[in-house]
Amino acid sequence: MSRSGARRDAQEEHPVPVGTATGSFEEAGTTRTTSLSLKTRTGPFKDPAPRAAARTAIDSSALGKGVFEGCADPGAGVFGPAVT
Repeated sequence: MSRSGARRDAQEEHPVPVGTATGSFEEAGTTRTTSLSLKTRTGPFKDPAPRAAARTAIDSSALGKGVFEGCADPGAGVFGPAVT
């Protein structure tokens, strides 16, 4: 049942991992970005040095391959490549 109380068809859409999808697909750019925000007014990230170290420690290529199943381009700066 959906929120409105209407029964949904048994063929309801379910997310499919990209690696297991079949058929033909066309790649399309998107402006979707995923960000990591740090609390910088207080705590350890108030100092710019730990922020720079955290930025250096994150392997955005590995995130694109592992988390986004190879379907993401690593960002180059504040925004992803589709935005810049």
